Amino acid sequence: MRKPMLNMSRYVSQHLERENMLTTYSASKRGRDVANSEVAITLKERSAMSLYATNTRARIAFAGAAAREIARLAGRKSAEGGTEFWFLTFAPIQYAVPMPEAAAFDHEAAKTWAREILGDLDYVAVLEAAYYSNFNPVPATKGPCLSWHFHVLTWGATKSEIDGLVAEINSRYRALLPGAGAAHWRQLSPLQTIGSTLYMLKAPMSEYRVYPLKIEEMDSETGEFIKRSSGGFNQKKRPLRPGDALKLCRILGSRTLPMLTFSHGDGDRILRTITDRAQRLIAKQDDAHRRRMARLLG
Repeated sequence: MRKPMLNMSRYVSQHLERENMLTTYSASKRGRDVANSEVAITLKERSAMSLYATNTRARIAFAGAAAREIARLAGRKSAEGGTEFWFLTFAPIQYAVPMPEAAAFDHEAAKTWAREILGDLDYVAVLEAAYYSNFNPVPATKGPCLSWHFHVLTWGATKSEIDGLVAEINSRYRALLPGAGAAHWRQLSPLQTIGSTLYMLKAPMSEYRVYPLKIEEMDSETGEFIKRSSGGFNQKKRPLRPGDALKLCRILGSRTLPMLTFSHGDGDRILRTITDRAQRLIAKQDDAHRRRMARLLG
């Protein structure tokens, strides 16, 4: 089982492992059938400046900038005293789509829904895709599905406000998994905000599998204990296999990290800074590389 990405060092190492897996598989006979030209372009190191969501170098630069800005925010709010941080996840069934339809998903419409739900909170949020290999709740469809869902880092709200928000979502929207809630939250310490920021900015790395929960009860006629479905489900995850990881790259396509992130209030300034800092870091790295090549050539 992969370790949680609680710091930048682990974030970088796990994304470089993913990059190596994608590169190796893309060069194989089976991989060449999956990696179309668009995917190949977005994965290249020289495409990092475009901040493609599939691009490892772009992810690392963007996450590093985000961790730095959120750490500054947490430090400033801690010094001011009394600010509470919250990590929210929204996974309504309405944004689960069969794999053949996943690439055409309207991410802007989904972000509009989330913005309306979040209202005037200060936040930075990410729209993420989760691959479910043995579960598909979409009527009249078969095969795996992709659950587009949201992670939100917000601050300054009270517990009663967060409770009310999550309760409203769970009363109005069905969850992806029966028996679960469409929204949930947890409170963060200032230090935990960094790990949560890295978590919500990770590339898709896991395959999710869903299993029905069963309960054991006595048969009134035979006296034997039997198991029956409880109506609920449990999910487990494992690392994405290379072919599925490349398929998700194809689904993400030319979407960029700025396309999949959004914000409000004080989060607007923070997200602008993150995007600008990430691109400046990539440009600086490119300049350094060009200078090294110039020295080598001449």
